[in-house]
Amino acid sequence: MRPWSRRGAAPPAPSLVGAVLGDLAGPTAVVDEYGRVAAVDGSWTIEWGTGAEDRWRVAHDEVAVRQSRLDDAPVYETRLRVPSGDVVARVAATNDGTGRALVLEYENVSPGPIALALVGRVGGAAH
Repeated sequence: MRPWSRRGAAPPAPSLVGAVLGDLAGPTAVVDEYGRVAAVDGSWTIEWGTGAEDRWRVAHDEVAVRQSRLDDAPVYETRLRVPSGDVVARVAATNDGTGRALVLEYENVSPGPIALALVGRVGGAAH
């Protein structure tokens, strides 16, 4: 990821439409309403899904997905409904002073077991 930091210049076009994640150096990624995350330059995306009690669910194909921003923090939380509760995906941008990173966290807040699937796409190909 290359930071976008030129003042007055437009950021690169993201491959997804959604909330921009970044820090004072500029945007790094975009998270859409389904919890898909993409680099602002469109060079990669990460999608997610879960296998629950009855079937597999891919977040961007489901109706029962809700997203919110956590208070005033630059953290977005996407909830995917499963039969006995939710699976929660959280994404945030961080900078520890030595480098920039995206943090992806997934939590099963249902009492039932789940399997989590992540799909990374680089240049349009699944990896």
